[in-house]
Amino acid sequence: MTKKILALTLLFASQSMAAHNLSVRVGLPSYSDAVTSDEMSGSSIGIDLVDTSEIYGTLSGGGHLGANFIEHKGQTYELKTGEYYFGPLAEINFNDNFSMQARLTLSYIEAKWNKRPNQYSWGAGYGVGFKYALYNFTLGVDYQPFISFAKIDDINRGATYNHFLLSAGYRF
Repeated sequence: MTKKILALTLLFASQSMAAHNLSVRVGLPSYSDAVTSDEMSGSSIGIDLVDTSEIYGTLSGGGHLGANFIEHKGQTYELKTGEYYFGPLAEINFNDNFSMQARLTLSYIEAKWNKRPNQYSWGAGYGVGFKYALYNFTLGVDYQPFISFAKIDDINRGATYNHFLLSAGYRF
């Protein structure tokens, strides 16, 4: 699955739109399970590709695509997750260096709970963030919560993720 995401990322980047930004993101996710009420905290690393083109004045629109690899530890469970996501994005450019983004996200999620076989689910969410650019290098901070919907151990359960992310990237 990771190879497919990387191939899509490269295809997405090759399109001739106005601006591309490829970032590496590290994060501090927290997780709350609706069934067990287990609260988990963890860490993540991921890649993020954003493509935008000017719509009107300082407003740009486009899409985003990426993957986060997350590890959580709680009292009941240990959870390793691969989240592969995409969706539309809007960006307001305050000046040449500073911008704000808003995203909608659809996610495909692979999860491994306490050494059980992999479980698969999907999720949806949104994100807001700020980006600072200096020359072609970017630094950013994002808040990207989402809800996942899964059937694990024959139980339908929902889970809420809150994800704070720091990113460093290159604009081309």
